[in-house]
Amino acid sequence: MPPHRVPGQGGRRFHPSASKGDEATVLTIAKFYVSTEELNRGQVVLKGQQHHHLSRVLRIRRGRVVTVMDGKGLVGLGKVSVIDSKQAIVTIEEVWRADPEFPRLHLYQALTRMKKMDIAVQNAAEIGAVSLTPFGCTRSSPLEALDGAKMGRLRRIAMEASRLSGRPYLMEVREPLPWDGLLDDLARMNIAVYADEESGDRPSSVLDDDSFDDIGLLVGPEGGFADAERDSLAIRGVRAVTLGKTIFRTETAGLVLLAAVKCHYHRL
Repeated sequence: MPPHRVPGQGGRRFHPSASKGDEATVLTIAKFYVSTEELNRGQVVLKGQQHHHLSRVLRIRRGRVVTVMDGKGLVGLGKVSVIDSKQAIVTIEEVWRADPEFPRLHLYQALTRMKKMDIAVQNAAEIGAVSLTPFGCTRSSPLEALDGAKMGRLRRIAMEASRLSGRPYLMEVREPLPWDGLLDDLARMNIAVYADEESGDRPSSVLDDDSFDDIGLLVGPEGGFADAERDSLAIRGVRAVTLGKTIFRTETAGLVLLAAVKCHYHRL
């Protein structure tokens, strides 16, 4: 039997049978990504790492309410109907579509060492970036270092961070771009800014238009952008913004920039 669909969009809703303790669990830790097909079918099977997390880490038992999401905005509430040593079956009782994330914040991160990229991806996913795109420039790590296995690792980090943050929309880790490709890609943004310790403009003074749907946020490499790269960004209308007097590491600058923009739009 397909799950009950709640009309309209947005907001968290709880099934009438959920107890107060269940609501706390739904809001904090019991969240899992599943396929859209499973959500629509009304029954979800959790295996492998997700089963381990549910049964061993969270110690959830039969009858508890959990949240399942497809990473594309579809959210469901269901009860664990079966659980054994290999799998857990969740029967979906209610499904709705979450509000889209506006404005959409796209982080462009200069490629750096993988340990730092791990942190940058995790931070961006937790605070609410829609996408993260690694790019190459004069002072970044070479793009050739970011092979398929490492991209897979970054995407797994993004999925886990998005899940733990309860995000209905999974942050996308896009394929890396060379410098020229980055400049072309920025054309699809309504506005783009980059963090610059030498700039005197605050993000709030640049983002004065509430009609922006897509905002590009650039974080350069350790040592900053080369002069020629700054000129290229300026020609394309990419504005420099300051993050204050503190100089942040490249893996944390994106978090601060995202937080500043979200605060400006009252999203944090």
